[in-house]
Amino acid sequence: MRPGDEAVFTLIVANRNDQSVQDIVVTDPMLSYFDIVKVEATKGRATIDPSSNTVTVVMESLEKGEEAEITIVVNVNNTANFTGEVPNTAELKYEINGSENTDTSNTICLLVEGGLTGRSASSPLSLGNLGLGLPGILICGYGVWMRLRKKQYGVGCMAAGVILLLIPMIYFVFILVFSPNQVSHGYITFPGCG
Repeated sequence: MRPGDEAVFTLIVANRNDQSVQDIVVTDPMLSYFDIVKVEATKGRATIDPSSNTVTVVMESLEKGEEAEITIVVNVNNTANFTGEVPNTAELKYEINGSENTDTSNTICLLVEGGLTGRSASSPLSLGNLGLGLPGILICGYGVWMRLRKKQYGVGCMAAGVILLLIPMIYFVFILVFSPNQVSHGYITFPGCG
């Protein structure tokens, strides 16, 4: 997932008890990297609190064996400028036989690829490397032209042009081979993921 992409979280609330449960409240606080677009529930009333970026679904009861489905649609926003797994865990509160109970959902980890952290290796065709490569091409071409005209400095110009062409290529290979952490995406692991 990248910033601007849409993700859908689906929660199934199921009563596996041998009797009905009451006063069911499902809360799903989203991390700030997600903008909640909408929430739908097959049972109960669903609300979004934008100030806390939390979805809340309230149900009066679920009978024995009954299930309710909650669908939450979010967009990954531009604050996700890293690469890593972002967790999402919902909390369930309910009452059975006058006793309050709390449970949590499985944690879902969504891989977000929002950007690079740290230095990244530049491509051989990047603007900085073209600063050496483009003059290298021109000097090499000038050297070939001079050599064809049987001028004295043709070979020297060709050699200088080739050297200027090789410098950005050697730099790029050096970064890839000897400093692989310089081209990593700076993977971030949140608690509950990875």
